[in-house]
Order: sequence, then C-alpha cells, then structure tokens
Amino acid sequence: MYNKNTKEHIIEVAISLFNRFGYKKTTIDEIAEIADKSKGAIYHYFESKEELFRVIVDRKFEKLYLELTNAVDSGVTGKSKIEKYVTTRVFVFKDLFRIEKSLKNEYLNYLRSIERVRRKYDEKEISIVKTILKNGIENGEFENEDINRSALDIVATLKGLEMPLMLSDNNQIEKNLEFMIRIFQKGIERKTILVIN
Repeated sequence: MYNKNTKEHIIEVAISLFNRFGYKKTTIDEIAEIADKSKGAIYHYFESKEELFRVIVDRKFEKLYLELTNAVDSGVTGKSKIEKYVTTRVFVFKDLFRIEKSLKNEYLNYLRSIERVRRKYDEKEISIVKTILKNGIENGEFENEDINRSALDIVATLKGLEMPLMLSDNNQIEKNLEFMIRIFQKGIERKTILVIN
C-alpha cells in the first residue's frame, strides 16, 4: 500500500545519510533502520538505492528550476533578469547540493553519471534563458542575435562552472559573480553605433 508520508520520510532519511556518509557508504539497510521501516518497505517505494538517489536529485533540480523561474519573473529589464538568473542559479545550485567537504569528490563523481536526470532540466533552463533574451531584444537592450545559440552558450557556461563553484566558499563566489554577470550582459547588450558626418 502506497503512503506518501512514508515515502517522504524515507527520502528525508536518505538525504541525511547520503550527506553524512556519502552515496557509496550508505546502504538500504541503514536507510531502513533510521527510517524505522523494513528493507522491503524501502523497496516498495524505490527499486534500488540508485533510484532513490535519482529521485532526490530530480527534486533538487525541480526546486532549482522553480527558483530560477521566480527570480527571473521578478526582474523588470532584460539585464536585471540575466543578473537574477545567474545569481540565483549559482547560489541555489550550491545550496541544493551542499554536502560535507570530505564527500564532495564522491558526490561530484556520482553527479556525472546522472545526466539523464539533468537533461530535462537543462532544456527547461535553456527555455528560461531564451525568454530572457527575447525580452531584452524586444525592449532594445540586447542584440538580435541567434537566441537558441546564445541561450545554449550561457547555460553551458554556467553548467561548466558548477563543480568549481561547489568547491568554492561563498566569498570567492561573490567576488567572481559580479564579473561573470557583466560578461554575460556586455556580450548580449545592444551596441550603439556613433555616426559622424
């Protein structure tokens, strides 16, 4: 029999154990013991430890997507939307995947193997950036360049920075964030041409 509260409790326990001991060292037996459930009950909701982990990661990406959407919607101009998008993405991603320093390498290695969970969120994120770019083009802030290519490049750049950012402290991130936002904004902003007669 399916019980949403039981499933949520199992997920919460698993998050706690994965963060504390790492994915490899955490067992279904330990999750069952801490959750005060039988091993069979765990397998009733999740086929394997890997599936349980994927569900957790999927939820984290869903939360990231919702926070990005809300942040971008709160911006008025294209430039402010880009700033809110980059800032929110960097800090929410770091917060969502906050883990013990000693376990970061294991966790980062495992994240590489769950690209299929990420793909649907990558597409959603590209869609958010396309909307920002269209808005900026329509109000004359951004160049009318290839929106698809620009959105893909922005998302790919930030995705490439995820692991280094996860290993950085917040002070270092803040130092680099303003510079990164300026680079994105300058790269897409509309250029003024001075005509001299």
